[in-house]
Parts: sequence; structure tokens; C-alpha cells
Amino acid sequence: MKALFKLLYDRLLLALVSLLIIVLITLNSLLKRVRMSHENGMALAGRVRIVDNPQFPEDGFFTPGRVFPCRLRHASVSYMDDARLVARAASLKFTDAPYDSPLDLMMNSGNAGPFEDAYTFLQFMWATIRGRDPYIVPYLKRYPDELAGIRGALRYPDSYTRLRYYSKTPLAFRSADGVDYYVKFRLLPEGRERDHGRATDDELQCLWRQLIRPGETRSRNYLKDDLERRIAWGPIRYHLEWQLHRRQPDDSRDLLNCVHPWDEETHPWLPLAEVELERTLDYESGQRMWFHISNLPKCMGVPKARSIHDPASLNHLRKLDIWTKRARLLSYRLFTMPKPIPDARVVPEPNTRPRPLCLPQDADPDARRRRQETLAVRRSLYRWAHPAGAPPHVAALPQREAFDLQKRWRMNSDLAVTALDLVLGWLRWTFGTLRGLRRYEVFYSVRKKPITARRWMEDAEFARQRLAGINPLMIRRCEALPENLPVTDAMVAGLLDDGDSLQAALGRGRLYLLDYPLLEDVSTKNGYLTAPICLLYVDKLGRLLPIAAQLRQMPGPQNPVFTPKDSAWLWVTVTRFLQSADAHMHEIVSHLLRTHLVAEVFAVASARQLHPDHPLSALLTPHFRYTLAINDTARRKLLAPGGPIDKTLAAGAAGSLELLAKAWAQWSYADMHPIEDLKRRGVMDEDALPRYDYRDDVQQIWAALHDFVSGYLALFYADDAGVAADTELKAWARELAAADGGRIRDFPGAEGIHTRTLLADTVTRIIYTASAGHAAVNNGQYDMFGYVPNVPGALYAPAPTNKCSASEDDLMRALPGFGACAQQILMVHLLSEPTAEPLGGYGFSAFADLPAVWALIGELRKRLDAIAATIHTRNQGEQRARDYLLPSGIGESIEI
Repeated sequence: MKALFKLLYDRLLLALVSLLIIVLITLNSLLKRVRMSHENGMALAGRVRIVDNPQFPEDGFFTPGRVFPCRLRHASVSYMDDARLVARAASLKFTDAPYDSPLDLMMNSGNAGPFEDAYTFLQFMWATIRGRDPYIVPYLKRYPDELAGIRGALRYPDSYTRLRYYSKTPLAFRSADGVDYYVKFRLLPEGRERDHGRATDDELQCLWRQLIRPGETRSRNYLKDDLERRIAWGPIRYHLEWQLHRRQPDDSRDLLNCVHPWDEETHPWLPLAEVELERTLDYESGQRMWFHISNLPKCMGVPKARSIHDPASLNHLRKLDIWTKRARLLSYRLFTMPKPIPDARVVPEPNTRPRPLCLPQDADPDARRRRQETLAVRRSLYRWAHPAGAPPHVAALPQREAFDLQKRWRMNSDLAVTALDLVLGWLRWTFGTLRGLRRYEVFYSVRKKPITARRWMEDAEFARQRLAGINPLMIRRCEALPENLPVTDAMVAGLLDDGDSLQAALGRGRLYLLDYPLLEDVSTKNGYLTAPICLLYVDKLGRLLPIAAQLRQMPGPQNPVFTPKDSAWLWVTVTRFLQSADAHMHEIVSHLLRTHLVAEVFAVASARQLHPDHPLSALLTPHFRYTLAINDTARRKLLAPGGPIDKTLAAGAAGSLELLAKAWAQWSYADMHPIEDLKRRGVMDEDALPRYDYRDDVQQIWAALHDFVSGYLALFYADDAGVAADTELKAWARELAAADGGRIRDFPGAEGIHTRTLLADTVTRIIYTASAGHAAVNNGQYDMFGYVPNVPGALYAPAPTNKCSASEDDLMRALPGFGACAQQILMVHLLSEPTAEPLGGYGFSAFADLPAVWALIGELRKRLDAIAATIHTRNQGEQRARDYLLPSGIGESIEI
């Protein structure tokens, strides 16, 4: 029954989506008098002759030596200009007639397609309708295989006759002896030339813009003119070949996926026919003809589609597009046929060209005046709000900063799937038979259970999370035993290496501290919260392990020092209070304050003081994308009374704001430098503290970003004098430090930023904070907090005050119940959403016409790839959660 329901659902959805797509395309063809694509083309006529000695199975159509009259139409897939960077097409009709024919073949440059099914085509079409640049780029990032297909198809050719064309999506074929095959076709130039007209990597950086090469002077019709000249010299010849796959019962549907070409070793190309074109058709005849996938001989067919996600759904759409063709011909009758493309190359109007990036001192007086007018308008949109006890933020979210539809869809989809998981979990929690800690297994009917669930009670895992978990910013070297942690050698006897002592370990840099004094006196709403101290030790094997913990800051009879030598369940309970305290510091300080809220200050100041044409604005804008929107959501929902924080953290919303105020009062610009932070905490020594993955990865990422930023700034600032002369930069720095502006403590704003070195350091801090700094404390939230016993947001029994033994039941009474767990899991899964815009992408292209910038971006990507390779090598053979600083997972901005 379930399978039948799914089948009916898939077929219904396919029908509805197909209808939607065809209606939209048909209306477009009717109203605009154009084809769905390939409008810019030219038709020729000639003949097709099947080869004399075929190497393929016999059938009743492709018989040796058979000759068909034919028409072939060459076209550019999009844009009415032959010089654009677009895919090129060859459509072949086995008749010299405009409509019906025994066989139509539609082929394009490149051997892989841009869509794998109707669903991806619908997304691409919707992105195009909405405005290309801001919406096409996320599509391309989301589907790297489709992006590779597009890259392989785009051409800057000298002639249509020098390209190879592929049909890509397979058709069905049955031989005379009844054997079934899938087939693909390709058309080769007479000389079987390869890879003509490919764009360079630099030209493909902004491939979605399909730009004309700088300095292009040829006619907008030069490819069509070339066909006219070649026909005048003699026939144009092509080789038609095909690939066959003999169908098997266990064939994967991926065989029909046009994004994945067939292996030419296992599916060799076989000669099928020779094509000879002898004359061109006039413009009107070429416009009136069509090619349709249903024009097939009896031995061929179109595989049936099963759903919108089935690769065969693309050809299903092509079967239905006969209505778009009829609508186009009807529009010719109603509104007359569009006129041919004029030859003259059109110089883009000034307001349609990508604006050149320019420093204010390099602009002419009129341009400087216009820049100031623009900034005045932006300052009216991006107004400061100065809440007590928190960083300034934008007073009202400008519309341009809001989440787009796609982003909202991804977020709502995530919440919906997690909610379904929690509904199933509630049924298992309420009516199931699992008891004790096993009861927390009920939450993962759909979602994958976090890997921390396997070893959350182990001391080694607790310590590992300090080095490579979600909050690697708290651990610091213990220079002297704290006076308020009265730990002795007797207390930790047996926990240190033989012959070692606390003082000796101190001297070798083998003792480390976790300390949470900011949590002292923070009010609580849900259960209990402590302000603990924990001492950790690195043994002779290089393992970091906790050896002592105290749950409150001041020692006393009701606040003993606990150690792993205490009863197992008591120690596990103590470490849960440590984890809960760390969760508060993580969510409110390390995550919310130090990344989200700090980045917003820089985003608002940049919008107010840096014109969009300023090179610094162009560089920083991608790193601020969605940040204001997610922060606005956090203030209105996440941190609001009754919101997720209010329900899951012990401090609730009010206590969390108290903690935020304490942390903001201590925070300064110096805290934005990750390397200096590592040095202050005394954790740079790899021998004393091995496998501190955060430290090791951050140093490499910081160096790569700093080199990239330095190189970028050098393209625009010839020397330090250029920096000092930048009036917009001066206003930006001043506003960031000002009491009525960003209030960034110790920011070099009053004195100004006068050197490239200082500016590079500042910009690197901003980009790091918005990308890797955020990823380090964001990406692992589900891995760490998604299994609630590992990191409970709140504990609902008082913290231990003595060393009486405890039990599993005692811990269960302290851990959150179903409702709080559900809220925590729902929140952290959404906040761990993978990025669609990884660091180094720069898809939103202020740099479209700046090859020097793309060269620097290319170098940055190589550095990031090398870092990724180092991380993969380091972690070979380990069963562990994700690496949160793996470059492919580092978002370009704070978007969640």
C-alpha cells in the first residue's frame, strides 16, 4: 500500500510540475514570440546518409546506405548575440520539411547536461525568472555536477562547424531481433576537431553572466555569416555517431541522467551516418520550423518518467513542449514574426555595465557627489539601534537584507523534517518500551543520530570536545593552580602518569583549565546552572583528560572537588553540569556575541559608509550576506520570551541576556584575532597540547585569508598614502569606534587606518569572524547538542554538593524531558544547516571584469584545498563528527 501511494504521489506531482512548467513556457512563447531557448539560430538543408558498413544491430530504419533529406539548425542556446559565452546547438531533422519528420535529434555542445531531472530544471527556470545573478549562483553551488556540465558546454567559437554536439539524454531503441537499448547521439565536425572555443578558467569565473569577451568587434551574427560563407565554398559535412547501452533488468536509472556521460570505454561511439549540408534556409523558413522529441521511428521511443526526480522526466517535458511550439507559431500570426538580429554590436548602456570598483579619491567630482548621495540614502535605511548590554545593530531590517524565498524554503524544510522526526519520537517516548538513558534514542527515526551518542560518557570524548568540538575557545593553559580550586596531588593520585605531580605537570605545560566565572549569579529559569572550574591533564601518550572539577567558583563544604575516581554516575553527572555551563558560554558568547552580533556591527557600518563601488565594500559584502536577517530573527524569535533559548537553556531568555551583557562589557576588538587569542590562552605549543585541531586548522586558514586580503588591497591601494587618503574608509573606521556608531572597543578608528598592513589585518579579522570563526562554533551544533545527554541545555535536579554515590536514575531525573529535548534538537539541527556558499566562492560577482581578483581567488581556493587535504589525511581511519573547519563546510557569511 505504501509503495502504491508513493507511486501515485510521484505521478501526480510529475503531472502538476510538468503542467506548471509547460504553461509558463507556453505563455512566454506566445507573448514574446520566441522559442523556449535557442532563439538565435540559422537553418540549413541537405541530406543524411546511413553508413555502408554499420557496427550496430539491425533495425528497420537505420539501414545501410539509406539516404534522407534533412534540415539542420545551428543556434546559440541563449542571448541574441553570437559573441556571448553560451552553449551552442545543432538540431537535425531527417526530412526537408518544417514540422513532422521520421526523426528529430536535438544536440548541444558539451557531453553533459545542465539539469538532471524536471525538479532541477524547474529550480533553474525559477531562478532565471526571478533575476538571474542573485538566484542562479546558489543553484549552481547546490548542484556541482550540473555546474560542471554547464562549464563543459559554454563556447566562444569561431564557427559552428568546428564544434562537437551531443544529445545527452538517452532515448530507447529496439533492434530488429527485439533487444532493447538506450542510445545517445553526437555530431562531429568533418575533421573530428576537439574542444574548439573553450573559455579560460578566468572567463568561466562568472559563467552565469555569459559575457562577451572584452574588445569583441565582430558582428552579432558572425557565426551565421560564417555558415553562409562556408556553404558558398561547398557543402558542410558532419559525422553522426551513436552510443548504445544494452538494457539489463538491474540497470540504474542514473543511465538516463544526462549530467553523467557514459564511459566511452564501455560504450564506444559507433559511426551512424554522414551529414552533408548544401544550402541555407531563409530567415522566415528557419524561424517557422521546429524540432520535437516525439518525431521518432518505430524502433525508437522516449523512456517513461516515474517522478520529477527521475532523469527521464526531462524528456517527458520535451514531449509536452509541442504546445510551446504551436503557441510560437500562433504568436507569429497574431503579432508578426520578430525581425532578424541587426549586425551592429551594441555597446552596453552605462547603467547596464558592471560598475568598475573605484576608491573615492580616484573618482571624478561628479562621481564623488553621486557616491555621497547614495551613502546618504543608505544611512537612512541602515539606522543604528543601541540596546543596553549588547552590541549595536540595525534598527529595522532593510528589505534587501531579508532572506530570499529559496533560503526560507531550505530553513522551513529543515524544520519540517525535524518536526516529523520529533512527532515519531514522541510516540516512541510515550508508548515505547525503552527506559533509562536508552530512552533518548527515540529522537532519530528520520534524522541521523549524532556520533557523540556512542561515547558521550567517556572522559576522552569530553576532553576531545574542548579541542575539536563546538566551543574550542574556552581551554587555556594553567599557569598556576587556581586559589579557588583546592585540588591536591592526593585527590588526583592515580590519574597522573606514574611519578608525576601537579607542580611538575604545571612546569611542563601539561595542565589546562576550563573556567566559567561569567556564569556566576546569572539568573535561571529552567532547572539549575553552575559556574564550574575544570582541570585537565595531558598524559605521556598525549591524551587530554579531565582530572578534577568543581561546580561553583568558591570552594567550601557544599562545593567539593570531584574527580573521575568518584562513583561513575556521580562523575558523569558532574561532567553534564560542565557541559551545560559550556553550552551557555558557547551559544551566548562564543557563537552569538563573538560572531553573529559583532559581524552585524561591521555590516551596518559598511553599508552606511562604503559605497557599493568601493573595493572594500565589494570584498566584504559577500561575507555579510543574510547576517542581518538571521540576527533579526534571533532577536525576535530565538532570544524572545517563549522562544527556543528561553525553553532550552537553564538561563532562559532573561538570564542569557544578562550573560550577553557581562560578556559584551569585557569584549574588545583584540578578541577578533584568533591567533592572538590562542597565544593569550597559552595553547600554541603542539607538543604540550597535541591534537588541538581548532588551533592547527585556524592558523592555516588565517594565513590563507590574510595573504588573499593583502593581495586584494594591493590591487587598489598603491601604497600607504592611498589608504590614508580614502575618505570613505576614514568615515567607516570612525563610525565603527564611535559611541553613536559601532562601539567597537579599542578599534583603531579615532586614529584612523593609515597603512595597508593595518587595513589587511582589520579586513582579515572581519572576514575570518564571518566565515571560519563562525563555522568553528556553529557547524557542529547538531553533532554536539543534538544528542541531549551529551550537552543538556539545562539540568532539572540540583548540582551535587557531596560525594555520595549516584545512579542512572539520578542522572535521568536531572536530564531534560521530551519537550525540552525536542526544542533543543529542532533548534540545533536548523542552526547546523550546511552552507550553500562556501568560503572562497565569491559567487555574487562584483569582480566579474577583474581577472586580477579572480587570480587571487584562485590562489585562495588552492590554499583551502590544500588545508582540506591536510585535514582528511589527519583524520584517516577515525570515526568522528565532522571537522568544523573543513573549508568546504565554512560558510562565506553568517547565514544561519
